[in-house]
This record gives sequence, structure tokens and C-alpha cells, in this order.
Amino acid sequence: MKATTLDSEDISARVGLQTISWGPRIHDLAKFASTAAKIGYTGIEFAQAPHTLPEGSALKKILQESDLTLLGFAGGSLRSRVEYAAEAEPLYLYLDEWDLGAAQYAFDAGLTVAIHPHVYKDIDTVQAALKYLDDFPQARLILDTAHAFLVGDDLCQIITQHWSRILAVHLKDWTSKFGRSASRFARGFTALGRGELSQQVREVVQLLRERRFPGWIIVEQDSPEGDPSLCAASSRDWLRQIGV
Repeated sequence: MKATTLDSEDISARVGLQTISWGPRIHDLAKFASTAAKIGYTGIEFAQAPHTLPEGSALKKILQESDLTLLGFAGGSLRSRVEYAAEAEPLYLYLDEWDLGAAQYAFDAGLTVAIHPHVYKDIDTVQAALKYLDDFPQARLILDTAHAFLVGDDLCQIITQHWSRILAVHLKDWTSKFGRSASRFARGFTALGRGELSQQVREVVQLLRERRFPGWIIVEQDSPEGDPSLCAASSRDWLRQIGV
């Protein structure tokens, strides 16, 4: 079964799910994929390291059977993801800490590297990412609503300024009740609409819709409140409520 053809002008058809909520290993990938598709997601970005996943061709088949697009890989070393990507063929490889050798290895393999600014890492702001984006025009950018808020980036302004480099946008809500320290901030990530960034997320999505963003919006929640599938469903329902 081939993945569904997506309408390039309808961002509602390109809503992905990040798998970090499922922990270091997804034990039943076929069930996970089927559930994600039924909830309303059309693409998957994996947080799990390649050695926890089936062979790349098998992973592709599992996703295709649920009409899901393989978006990217964020777990494990970049080199391990480059080697795994030969058969899996993701749209991109996620990067939040620069490794020149591994990045060049990916570029030489014809793969797309997408830089994700991440609070408390060397590449924490979009400004910090620009050095690498300037040096490597083939690199792309993954933005994140919560990480942008935590470092003080104006995401709507950044989207306008760096439109051509943006491959995907992580949609994350956040509550300050656990604080902002490096050891506690991630506990504040919550389902969309349940945190303090709902209005910011709404504004970002609206801007992307108005400008007919050709990339993906990806729901991500580091700290699920119970069953991660229920949290993913709650976030997808919230997006429908705002027209996506």
C-alpha cells in the first residue's frame, strides 16, 4: 500500500507525531502505527535509536500499511541514523548538537540534515543555528514552539525571515509549574491546549496556514500525562478545534 498523496496546500494533511512519549522502545510498531493513523496523524518522526527499530525496509512497510510518511529520526548518534537511513529513506535526520564529521557524512550520503534549536544545548536559538545554516546551504531547520519560547525566540518573526529553510515545526505546549531549570523544564511539556503556550501555538499554526507552509507540523510531548496515545489524541483534537 502506498502512502496517501498529500494536498500541498492543506497543512491538515501533514500533521506528524513525534514518538518520544513512547519511551526508548516501541514494542508493537504495527499497533502504534495503526493507532497513530486512526487518531489522524499522517507522518511519524522517531525519537528511538535505530538499534531499537526493525530493519529500515521493514519499518517503511509498517508505516506504509497505515498510510504514514516516515519523517525523520532523532534518536541515537547521527552516524547510526545515516547508516540506518539507507533503507528507511526518511525525509530528514534531526540534529540539535553540531557534529561536523557526522553531518558531512550525512550530506555525502545525499541525506537532509535538519537543525533543531534546543534550550540548554549549544544550538539553543535560531541565531546559534544560523552559523551552520550559512555554512551548509543544504541544511534545513526544525522549529519548536516550546523551545523557542524558553530561549526567547520570536517564532512568527523567525518563520517569516527564514521561510525557505524550514522543513518542519514541532508543536509543543508547556507549563511553568515545574520550573525552567535544565533538570525540570521538560516535565512541563504537555498536550496541546493544556499549557501556557496555547495562544502562541495557535498563532504559529495560523501563520503557517496563511502562508501555505509546504512542510510538516509535528506534535511532540516529552512527558505524557498517562497513556501517550490518549495524549496524542488530545493534541490532535485540539488542532482540529483550531481548524487543522
